[in-house]
Parts: sequence; structure tokens; C-alpha cells
Amino acid sequence: MTNLPKPNPVSAWGFLFCCCGYIWTIISYFQVATSINTMLGSQKAQGWAVLIPIYGQIHISEMVKSLNQIIEKENLNIQPIQENMILNILFTPITLMWLFKGNLVVANAIEAKSK
Repeated sequence: MTNLPKPNPVSAWGFLFCCCGYIWTIISYFQVATSINTMLGSQKAQGWAVLIPIYGQIHISEMVKSLNQIIEKENLNIQPIQENMILNILFTPITLMWLFKGNLVVANAIEAKSK
């Protein structure tokens, strides 16, 4: 598994800055969903969920659980990713940043493992 999408975790804060930043965040969300689906070999993470107001925040937790499942399945020596439903709803950029950073760490660990 090489060339997994690895968006920059800073993009989680993009929607607070301007329209271009919001687009950057949405693109990163789709990239993380694609990366999770590639690592799991299924279509569990849905990128379109970010477009639905409340469901998008709930789906962040599902994506984090999927990443943690990948960590366990692959026996990666990294910490599980934090998940907090209250922050998902009240202040999404923090949990998005955790998700994006967790995806980056997991993708790098899997790519290093496959070499």
C-alpha cells in the first residue's frame, strides 16, 4: 500500500479562514475517507458525510474508530487516536485535526511497514 492520501492536519482549520480554506478542509476530508477505505479494504468511511451538518460530525467518530481498528489490525506501534463526540459537535476543527493527523501517522506507519 503506497501513495495513500495524506492531507495536512492544518487543513482542519481551513474553514475558519475563508471560502478557499473551507474547500481545502472538504478536500482533505474526502482524502482521509479514501485513505481509510484503502487501508481497510472496504467503503466504511464516506467523504460525502461532511456535507450533511450533524451527520458529518457524528461520522468523524466513525472514521476515528476505523483508524483505531486499522492500528489494531496491523499491530502498529502508535497511540490510538482520540475521539470526543462533544468536541465533534461543539468545535469540529480540533477533532478534524486529530483525525487528519491520525490518518497521517497511520498511513506513514503502514507505508514504512510495507517497505
